[in-house]
Amino acid sequence: MPVFDDEQDEIAFLERNPERGIAIVLPTVIENHLTSILKAAMRPNTAISNDLFSPRGAFGNFGTKIRLSYMLELIDDALYKDLIIINKIRNEFAHKIIIKNFDQPPINAWIKDMHVYSTLIALRNNRSKEPDDRSVHVLRFILRDELESSRDTFKTCIRVLIHHLTQLEKSVSEVRKSRTSSS
Repeated sequence: MPVFDDEQDEIAFLERNPERGIAIVLPTVIENHLTSILKAAMRPNTAISNDLFSPRGAFGNFGTKIRLSYMLELIDDALYKDLIIINKIRNEFAHKIIIKNFDQPPINAWIKDMHVYSTLIALRNNRSKEPDDRSVHVLRFILRDELESSRDTFKTCIRVLIHHLTQLEKSVSEVRKSRTSSS
């Protein structure tokens, strides 16, 4: 008895696809940070929190976490849009075997629609004559290589967003601490 009903499924299973792994795992890191931000913003009740954020809980879905974070004003419009795109990319790779790399439509177009992408491109391409900090020149040099392929661009955008979410997580945690210490 064959393990797979469909030859395409068998090929997808046997094929090593690091792009699929990147598209699924890196958004999971973002999702984990978003979960931490939401938990930090909420009343500290582990039992209820674990129930809400379990995979089958009310807030177990990445898309739900994104929308909830936005509605609670924890993230702004640009970050909301970028996170929705990341979730779409993750879902395309996770649920469509035909998607094999970041250069395929609609993946490539979605990456280019991200606010973080346009910010990085603007920084990389800035040709102003004004004196700059040396670190800005170094960053532009690095971005020249990091934005060459769609795969590298996706990874770079994710890195920047993880950094941003880490800072946001610290900020929300500090607000929580100050509220509980003043009560």
